[in-house]
Amino acid sequence: MILGYTKTEDLPATTLDDVFRRAATRRPGAFALADPPNRDSFTDGPSRHLTYAEADRVVSAIASRLRTLGLQTDAIIGIQLPNAVESVLTTLGVLRAGLIAVPLPLLWRRADMARALGQVGAKAIVTTSRIGDFDACAMAMQVAADIFPISHVCSFGPSLPDGLIALDDLLHGAPELPPEIERDGNPAAHVAVVTFDVTPDGLVAVARNHAELIAGGLATLLEGRIEPDARLLGCCAAGSFAGLALTMMPWLLSSGTLLLHHGFEAGAFAAQCREHGPRCRGRAGRTGAATGGGRIAG
Repeated sequence: MILGYTKTEDLPATTLDDVFRRAATRRPGAFALADPPNRDSFTDGPSRHLTYAEADRVVSAIASRLRTLGLQTDAIIGIQLPNAVESVLTTLGVLRAGLIAVPLPLLWRRADMARALGQVGAKAIVTTSRIGDFDACAMAMQVAADIFPISHVCSFGPSLPDGLIALDDLLHGAPELPPEIERDGNPAAHVAVVTFDVTPDGLVAVARNHAELIAGGLATLLEGRIEPDARLLGCCAAGSFAGLALTMMPWLLSSGTLLLHHGFEAGAFAAQCREHGPRCRGRAGRTGAATGGGRIAG
């Protein structure tokens, strides 16, 4: 069963994609997203630093690729990616495609993923070639074999096994027009993300619409007194509602820069603080903010 807030009267009509597009229109050349400096220690591919215009192009490319697979509006897409730029870009691409994102915790393995994705009727999985020493592609393919409705496994990374849909080309390809999505009613009241709560009876899928996710991010933004265009050091992966509300959402709402940090590696964290902290001015003379892992000190 998927639980969700059902009262949609008087909700704002702004979607997460609307928030991102406004930032990309206002600050196309501004620094938007950055990989952890130690990216090569936990996943494949070069470390990336993207402007808003570059990120917007990749989001549209991901959205277009997913729709060309024949996925219908509101199809549910499982996402298991490390805390790197692909995770943020994929979540936004899924939403721009009119689909529903299901971010999965990185520690989940085959049985957990199969139970969760089977519960919500997922149609596709997006993963990467490697998360640490773990072969994420192989597990995604095993899960897809377990769950009949999953017809596509997409992956970032090099040298992918046969049968997977490669996505790395979207990170540096030509601009693509995003798909046009038509929905009835308030678009912000539609489900954007499904996360999972752990109860005595097991996992319960919880549907979150755009307005609920924005509210969660706004709470973090206000509590942390994060100003517009701030630099945020995000240490929480987007595998839960808390991870989204602490990292991705305040970044979207502040139109700032999101510096990602995977897991916790003290040396990399200290290097990111030294490099970016002094330029992250916050209120009352404080410097920046680290979401999910303390405050950046200048």
